[in-house]
Amino acid sequence: MWEINNTSQAANFFYSIILGIIFALFYDFFRSYRIVKPQTSLSVFLEDILFFLLLSITTFLFLLSLTNGEIRGYVLIGILLGFM
Repeated sequence: MWEINNTSQAANFFYSIILGIIFALFYDFFRSYRIVKPQTSLSVFLEDILFFLLLSITTFLFLLSLTNGEIRGYVLIGILLGFM
């Protein structure tokens, strides 16, 4: 049986903050790309879909590997804090 303890929760929270920071850097890359090269509204729409698709797949795989696919509130809060 899979068991969760305080040490693994703290480590998972730390890893989720790091993942949020990576997401923020990825967002800054997308934003700087849009500033450098003017975009049409269709390309902005497609880039936004691609951005959120990549982030959602990465978050799913992150949750799958760290918490055996269980959605934990502290992990989602950690990702949000890292992104901020």
